[in-house]
Amino acid sequence: MQKRNLKKCKLLIVILLLCAQLSAHSGMLWGEKNLRVAKTKWFDIIYPARCEESAAILYEKADTVYEEVTAQYGLTPSFRMPVVITPAVEQFNAFWTSLPYNHIALYDTGSSGSSELAVFSETLLSTFRHELTHAVTYNMKNGFWRGMGTIFGDCVVPGMLSVTTGMAEGATVTSESAAGEGRLNDEYAKHYVKQAKIEDKFPNYHDVSGAADIQPGGAPYFFNGAFHQWLQDNYGLDAYADFWWRVVNGKNFTISGAFKKAFGIKLKLAWSYFIDDYEVPEVAANPVRAGVVQDFFEPESDDYSELNNAGSYYASLTAGGDRLAWVDYFGGRVFTQNGKLFSQSGLSDAKLSNDGRFIAISYISGNAANEQARVKLYDFESDDFYSVRQHGLKEAVVLKSDGGWYLIGQKYNAQHYSIAVYKLLFNSKGRRVTGVEPVSEMVFDVETNPYAFTPLSDGTFAYLKKHALSYSLCVNSVDGTLLKEYAFPQGTTVRSLSYSESDDGSENLYFSYAQKGTMPRLGIMDAASGQFSLSTQDISGGVFEPVVWNGKVVYIGQFLRQSRILCMNNDSDYEEEVAVTVDSEESDDEDSEIINSPISDSYVSSNVSIPSKKFNPFPYLARGVFIPLCSYTTDYFGFNADSAKTYDAYFLAGATYITANPWTNGGTDLMQVTAGYNPFTNAIGSAITITKGTSTSLFNTQTQIKSEFDPDDEGWKQSGIISAISTTFEVGRISYLSFSNQAQALIGNQKEIAFSLYDVVSAQFSNIRRAGPGRFERAGLAVALSYGRYYDASFTDPSQALIDKSALAGAAKICIPRLLPIESKYGYTYNLPLTLDFSLFPSSSHYAYAFFGEEVADELNPKDRLGNVVFDGTVEIKAFSMDIQKAIPFLTAVYLNDFYVGVGYAATGTAGSASVQGFQTAKLGEYFKAIADGRGYYLDSVYLKGGLEFTPNIGIVAKSAFKMGMYIVYSYSLRTYENVKPTEYSNITVGFDVNF
Repeated sequence: MQKRNLKKCKLLIVILLLCAQLSAHSGMLWGEKNLRVAKTKWFDIIYPARCEESAAILYEKADTVYEEVTAQYGLTPSFRMPVVITPAVEQFNAFWTSLPYNHIALYDTGSSGSSELAVFSETLLSTFRHELTHAVTYNMKNGFWRGMGTIFGDCVVPGMLSVTTGMAEGATVTSESAAGEGRLNDEYAKHYVKQAKIEDKFPNYHDVSGAADIQPGGAPYFFNGAFHQWLQDNYGLDAYADFWWRVVNGKNFTISGAFKKAFGIKLKLAWSYFIDDYEVPEVAANPVRAGVVQDFFEPESDDYSELNNAGSYYASLTAGGDRLAWVDYFGGRVFTQNGKLFSQSGLSDAKLSNDGRFIAISYISGNAANEQARVKLYDFESDDFYSVRQHGLKEAVVLKSDGGWYLIGQKYNAQHYSIAVYKLLFNSKGRRVTGVEPVSEMVFDVETNPYAFTPLSDGTFAYLKKHALSYSLCVNSVDGTLLKEYAFPQGTTVRSLSYSESDDGSENLYFSYAQKGTMPRLGIMDAASGQFSLSTQDISGGVFEPVVWNGKVVYIGQFLRQSRILCMNNDSDYEEEVAVTVDSEESDDEDSEIINSPISDSYVSSNVSIPSKKFNPFPYLARGVFIPLCSYTTDYFGFNADSAKTYDAYFLAGATYITANPWTNGGTDLMQVTAGYNPFTNAIGSAITITKGTSTSLFNTQTQIKSEFDPDDEGWKQSGIISAISTTFEVGRISYLSFSNQAQALIGNQKEIAFSLYDVVSAQFSNIRRAGPGRFERAGLAVALSYGRYYDASFTDPSQALIDKSALAGAAKICIPRLLPIESKYGYTYNLPLTLDFSLFPSSSHYAYAFFGEEVADELNPKDRLGNVVFDGTVEIKAFSMDIQKAIPFLTAVYLNDFYVGVGYAATGTAGSASVQGFQTAKLGEYFKAIADGRGYYLDSVYLKGGLEFTPNIGIVAKSAFKMGMYIVYSYSLRTYENVKPTEYSNITVGFDVNF
């Protein structure tokens, strides 16, 4: 009776632990409390209580949006799904996924008014429409696949294997733009497609499916959105819906086949017609060569300078005092006119103060459960950084006013943007920033977005304000008072702002603007009169982020594959328009509310309430993916450690069920249950695996509980728990520390009860980062250490080990971005990046790419002859690389990314006859002696390596994250195994790399 009660207690404890795991808010809702769910006809809207105002918007209109999206495809709503709103992630985004079931997640956070997504009057609803279009198009299933989805899961449909990112985003971008808003109606979003045609570098259809790993990163959206709109305009929505239906249901073997059936024209021919029809202004592709503008780095040159032709991704151009600064997103590097200043991981923008003393850098940090928007200040006078404690602050800039300095930035909470102002505090000597003190906060109405904060010389600051799709230029004092507001002409989109005071005392504000059909152009506003002067000149590359420095207008030109810093000639044509002045008092009352310090982190301007109830996770766990195969495996340990057979280990006959809370991204925060039967061992095995953690890499866990039984005589056979825990956090501006622990505890009924304990602890430090635009330009150092122990014994006598192994391993890498002090031209590498790799007691070895002779090569394991591997090392220089970035003609399912050639030196040391069992690190000194005196082996070679990197160009794997490669190494052995003949010193090795 007591044993039975004990078993019940253990079972209850396990159930309680599982329930606690499943109900815990992890991932993007880590730390959130008071989750609510509001149900409409078609959606379960799940949100923390502090997002009620955002949830109310969806609650009111989500069903209508669903009806509108389905109507575009001749459908009606047919399935319901959860929609999750999270305020915890401070970088705007959203996603839909069907794994393990259909659901949408929306990040309730702010974005810059100059961002690619600042193209809506109702941002939350339009973003929801975009993601809902994914759900509708991927679920255009016929009766058969609807039935399969009901049984096996929403993701079971041929479209998951055939629809690429490009095709998927073509549908969503046209949907978001159908009512006259969205990216297809924004000239900034259309810029790259225009630029491709201007430069005569228009990609083929299969080149923008999502597999490319070059700029622009949004190519699948830009090009496919425009093409799908062209298809709908020319062939109608019925044919377009038929195309999607065919692809999703696998009615044709290829997308090209489905395209021909639906539209009656070959895909390649339609793409060429689309290119011909796409309208662009008639401008010279190279504005420097045409004499329209000057190269900033070499003003006297008649072509692009080396720095403007290397493929850099320049942004955030800013001027203050006598300084000019900018960012290159490759490596998060910040530059001034005098050279590189520093690097910052996650960098989003950098801005100089009006006196040039400070540069404020806004970045996204992973040192929290979810991504946080953070700010650091660099002080040129003290050569020191100050990290602002408050998070959620974006687009920060420092203003000098009345002898003090103030930090200004954008904040966001539950559909309301605000301008937060803080005063900088200094130490007693006034040399170093020690803190910030809140001054004021100006909170705006829904869909009113302040951005591009710009210090003025009189101690006030200007900024741009986007209300719905109307733009104005505002001037504020640091106490939050709106002093002036000037409305831009209707239909004008404005993306940046800067200020300049000339020697004669005149003050002007400079901005980038676009109107229907134009490229981004230069605009100027006279600060005294409020009069706008709008350039009528289109320039290849457009005019982005113009500033005045040394009497010249300097700006960034965004070209198809890179950006360039250029200077305006002073002969541009302008059209003058008198600005409309908006009454500041009226604007204050209607659009904003001033809050005096302290600044609130949870301010909501209106009380909103919708019918809701407390969120219960368990109904959603009943939905998931059912796989009619078992993934359970038997563990061999203790007395059975040497009896493992491959076919014995796997329990394929069975089933697996995968589910999750409705905010999983499809790859994390999952629960898996599997069970099956192994006819070879007459055993039934079952396991449950739970993956939990933060949405960043700060903390992640995976826990598996497993057990195995003999259904006949033996009964219980073995059980175990396997755990993996990892954490990675940022140190300083460019470094990372990672720690991980993998452990397992097994117990089994063998000759007698035996147990197995296994634990591996690892630590890694790295500051390796991009150090230039080149593909292989990396800089920094990485060091890793791992210690593991494996111990098996009997419960009868646990001190007598059946197996007792331990090991300490290490690795190091050094990257030097270039040996030659030159910039490689975009798309090529020839400045000789170098990488040095070294590993101590590696788990596998390249054996220095050496040839051992037929006698050893024929053996399954060279270690049997050469002894334990002590170290591996390589020094490799990338002698040349070339971007290909093309899908293979007639085999478009494969996308070729790049080709490279490397030369190097490889070495491996083995212990030979000195090899012993046990803790290998304790033998390290002896092993090196053995290598030196000939008992061990020092193998080395010089080699030539050629590699081809490529990406699958089909379905959901058409992403650069799935890039892989093939390589061939020709090596010439310098020292190798003693029995090698002179003719056998050359060796060829073929290999395959997987980068995911």
